[in-house]
Amino acid sequence: MTLVAKWIDKKIKDKYIHYFEYDKFSQIAEIGKGGFGKVSKANLTNTGLVALKSFVDENSNIEEDELNRLDDEFVKELELLREVDYHQNINRVLGITKG
Repeated sequence: MTLVAKWIDKKIKDKYIHYFEYDKFSQIAEIGKGGFGKVSKANLTNTGLVALKSFVDENSNIEEDELNRLDDEFVKELELLREVDYHQNINRVLGITKG
């Protein structure tokens, strides 16, 4: 298990991040690619339209140093978004899933 996976597990257990079952998402459609992987839109049960931001697949051909850098950047971005998710111009982080 990577350090970022351990960090995510701890944050879920501490209820800092909400975990969503992947089967709660429907009508998933890719809308772009970002630094961590792809970005999709989807419907979340009882919530409506949401954006899904995917990790780069750990089994891809990315060098370990690059994967560690992406992990660090993801953690920093997630922490920052959690701090400012009250602002109307910032996308709120609802939680995390695994699909």
